[in-house]
Amino acid sequence: MKTFTLRFILSVALLCTLLTGTSWAQQPFTLKGKIGQYNAPAKLFLQYTEDGKQITEAIPLTDGKFEFKGTLKNATPANLYLVTSGNEADIKNAESFDLIINPASITLKGSALENVSVQYTHRPKIVTAQSSSSVTGETVDTKASSQSKSVTLEVGTKDDKDDSDKFPRAFGGITFTRLDWGLSRLLDDGKFSLSDDNQFMKYKKASNFGFDLAQFGLRVSDNFKTYISAGFEWNYLRLKQNILLKQDVSPIAYEQIDPNEVEYTKNILTSTYLRLPLTFEWRSDKNSKGERVKVAFGAMTGVLLKGTQRLKSKEQGKQKFKDNYSLASFQYGPFLRIGYDDLGIFAKYYVNDFFENSPAQKGLSNLAFGLTLGF
Repeated sequence: MKTFTLRFILSVALLCTLLTGTSWAQQPFTLKGKIGQYNAPAKLFLQYTEDGKQITEAIPLTDGKFEFKGTLKNATPANLYLVTSGNEADIKNAESFDLIINPASITLKGSALENVSVQYTHRPKIVTAQSSSSVTGETVDTKASSQSKSVTLEVGTKDDKDDSDKFPRAFGGITFTRLDWGLSRLLDDGKFSLSDDNQFMKYKKASNFGFDLAQFGLRVSDNFKTYISAGFEWNYLRLKQNILLKQDVSPIAYEQIDPNEVEYTKNILTSTYLRLPLTFEWRSDKNSKGERVKVAFGAMTGVLLKGTQRLKSKEQGKQKFKDNYSLASFQYGPFLRIGYDDLGIFAKYYVNDFFENSPAQKGLSNLAFGLTLGF
């Protein structure tokens, strides 16, 4: 009866061990460097969000040199704008550069914003043996000494000859992305129509929802990377039949309920999985808007956390039962994502049987497809 609870606790613990350490206290950061040979009235503007508020800072350039100082709780996306007129109103038409700022010493160098290199060096008091970079950016190498650890990152740089030594590079950390939301369809030996043995699984509609919370991988080039991620996935089946699934039995079994006694207006079977996909991703070069076409494919795997049947009837009100219901303990299959910028479509086909240890349901599998947000 408590198998799903144990699985949930173990899975959450596993996921937590995958997440990198994150510092939530205010920590100082320094962003400095040299961009070309610019002088007054030219200014460099830094924009980022902290605690829900947008912060804009400006520094006059002297022979291209600048230095920003501030405090942060954690890594955050930021934008740099080179405004030659020095007027903040001209930001929207200014040359810009996207980067991640975090509690570190950050150095930029380049003749222009479009080809700067960015180097992050963590202060020893922030990076310890227990926690590495909290940035979800991509690391080039890690240098350690007996007194401190530092992490060097290269982001937003061009894949030209001068930067050829920047690949491959590792990346990883906490994230919230690849949010999938779509439809789910059961296949019975490759057909959408269910056999007589599976008529109890007829559904009015079915849906699939999931997302990733952690990722670790390797960028091989500006166009290609591979990574493993971790997250959660739910599959919902709104059943047509007036049935009650039996608990603590194998194979899957059910009881047909007389609608004259109890008639269910809602009968939903939900499966919850810890998903662990292995992904290979290709992206095109940036277009004039800085956006890319992306294609990702790989193997989607998952470990069952729990099964749930939610019922609603006039006679008995709302009911909720938890059991594994002979759902597959481990699911696996290929997936594909195609998108532009951060929006795309996905398809996942789980080749394993939907139910395990259930001979009559052999060949019953799950197909999901829909929209995805984030790559």
